[in-house]
Amino acid sequence: MASLLASASCTDFAPPAALERPIVIAITAEPPTVGLGQSTRLELIVASPDGQQPVNAAVWSITPTIPGVPALGSITSNVDGSATYTAPTTLPALPPDANPVDTVAVDLPIGGVDSHSVKVVPVVNLPQPPKNPVVTDLLLDNVAVTNAIVLKAGVRAELSAVIAPVAGEKAAFAWYASAGKIEQYLSNPTSIVAETPGNGWLFFVVRDGTLGSAWRKMPIVVQ
Repeated sequence: MASLLASASCTDFAPPAALERPIVIAITAEPPTVGLGQSTRLELIVASPDGQQPVNAAVWSITPTIPGVPALGSITSNVDGSATYTAPTTLPALPPDANPVDTVAVDLPIGGVDSHSVKVVPVVNLPQPPKNPVVTDLLLDNVAVTNAIVLKAGVRAELSAVIAPVAGEKAAFAWYASAGKIEQYLSNPTSIVAETPGNGWLFFVVRDGTLGSAWRKMPIVVQ
């Protein structure tokens, strides 16, 4: 096992060139916030040149976030490598102006490197709790793609994602491709060009600027 440590947080996007090897592109929570006594499912998303990677060996833990206050909730690892975070039924006394949150960490060896990623999980009882956005379609030159992104070698094409609800000004996007080159990978829409025939994978991640996130994957075929 290599002694290098790769770290990421739920607010960071890896650079597109990183998809030359397996990388963490997101940690999702469904739902994105947790009410008292409620639970959320956490999933680590690892992308690679060969597609989405299994994360069965992921180890989840909670790091206390508020100084002087133990972790608020609990976490249980699932057999598929995801985890379930359960909020407390009542909150302990908190310092003034402290937000009730836990920091969840997940460790996983990826490509011989120890990967360490974190995500903040808010414990908030809201009348209308936020929901994750949904990536309803991936478009290639304004046409919805169902099975694969099919490109012609040397020909630039436009990529875009349709998101519901429509992403606001605070939304953030990231595209990753193991076949072809993504131009302006933090934009939606963006463009892609592949110089030589071959196969690969495309990944797209959106964060809605509040607490929600979503992602999609699609094979790439370059003719």
